[in-house]
Formats: sequence, structure tokens, C-alpha cells
Amino acid sequence: MTAEHWRSMAERWSQIDVPMRPSAEDTAIFAAAISPDRPVRCLLLGLTPELAGLSLPPGSIIVPTDFSEPMRSALCGLAEPLRTTAVIADWRQMPYPDSCFDLVLGDGVYTVIGGAAPQQALSRSIRRVLRPGGQLIVRHFVRPENSGTPDETIGLLHAGHFATFQGFKMRYLMSMASPITNCVEPRDCWEHWQAQHIDRRELAARLGFAESAIDTIDGYRGSTEIYNFSTLEGIRNKLSEHFTEEWLVIPSYRLGESCPVMGLTPR
Repeated sequence: MTAEHWRSMAERWSQIDVPMRPSAEDTAIFAAAISPDRPVRCLLLGLTPELAGLSLPPGSIIVPTDFSEPMRSALCGLAEPLRTTAVIADWRQMPYPDSCFDLVLGDGVYTVIGGAAPQQALSRSIRRVLRPGGQLIVRHFVRPENSGTPDETIGLLHAGHFATFQGFKMRYLMSMASPITNCVEPRDCWEHWQAQHIDRRELAARLGFAESAIDTIDGYRGSTEIYNFSTLEGIRNKLSEHFTEEWLVIPSYRLGESCPVMGLTPR
């Protein structure tokens, strides 16, 4: 993916809404799971401003780590500490010593990392840098057992089924994911959308969405990314080799069942 494409995606962040962006409820779930009793050394996977802004115990250190310099440049204005502290590195091969973090946080990281092999590499990498007894807290994007077809999802959009355009986008991507690999290329989603010849202005007026929110789908144009939308059972199976699931919370907002927050400890 080009630097220009990353920058375009990052700059659209202000137009992203729940459920693809963490809500206040989501951040409260994260915060409630972090013990206030002692400072922690925290690894933040990605530059999600809502997680970067979490209140950690006094004396804590947070180390944001992301793949992309343009993403850091675009988002640092939303979470000022990212300007000087963000590290650019591959999550699968992180440049940190073994067992050096007490806490690892992530939002959708197992979705954006790609196929099964990168997911396993990510788990091994997190497990390596997380100390024994430490905690991984991550919000997942999980596909329902029956996610429908892309055309059915478009029909639900026109029928006013989705509270936000971002909720539609999430289910749209899921509807295009392979039932075998769980993977989808976002550019395929954009191409299918374009083939519908939908009048964005009319859609925005009829459903009450901002046109700028609808335009965020253009971030998928030409994308070379691969997203992975496992079912909840599927992601649990993948994580179980390296982690023990301690708790799971399903947020109350619409489509929250597809965005569970999970707390895990290393095996």
C-alpha cells in the first residue's frame, strides 16, 4: 500500500464512527480491566486515539506501535503523545525484549493483520513480549455465522437497518469474506459498491448519514490489504494456542455482538 493511500485512510479517521471506531462504552471496558494499583508498561498495537488516550496508573509507560509512518503523521493530531512516542514496526516481529510488557492493547488487530499465518505470527509476537501474568485486551471484529450476501447487505442498507454507515461497512466486508479463509480484500468491497451506482447524496439525505461518512468507503479503492473476519469460535480457537481467555464483554450498541472485547493472559 502506498504512503498516499495510508495517509488518505488515516485522514478519514475523523469520519469513522461506531462500530468501526471504539465507542465510549468500549474504552470504558478497556479501562475497567486495567488495575489501578501499580504502574504498567503498556504496548499499544496501532494508533487508535481512543486507546492511546486511556488513563493508565501514574508512572505507566505506553508504547504505541504501528506499521505505517503516514498513519502516525495523520493521527498524531488526534492523540498528541503519538507524535513522539509511536514506533513504526511490524507487529509480527516487534523490536522489544522478551516479557517486557505488562499489558498489550489492540483494536481490530486480528482483523487487519490478514490471513491465518499472519494472525498466528501476531499471537506469537505478543506472547513473546508479554510477561507471565500480563494481560492482552483486544476488541475483535467477528463475523456472524450467517453474514448474508453483499447484495442482501446492500438491501438492508436501503431499508434503514444500520444505525451508522460504518456499521454497514463492517457487515458489508463480512458478507464478502470467504467462508473458508475468513478473508476479504477491501478493494473488492469498493468495486462491488461502485457497481451498484448508488447516489450517495440521495442515500445520505434519506438515511440521515453524512456524505463524508459514506465517502469513507473510498478508502478501500485500490487497497492491497487483506482483512480477516473469523467467527467468535474461530478467533477463540486461534488464540487458545498462546493465550487463556479470562473474560469477554459484548458492548450494548447496535452490532455490538460483532465487536466483543476480550481479556486474555499468556499460556
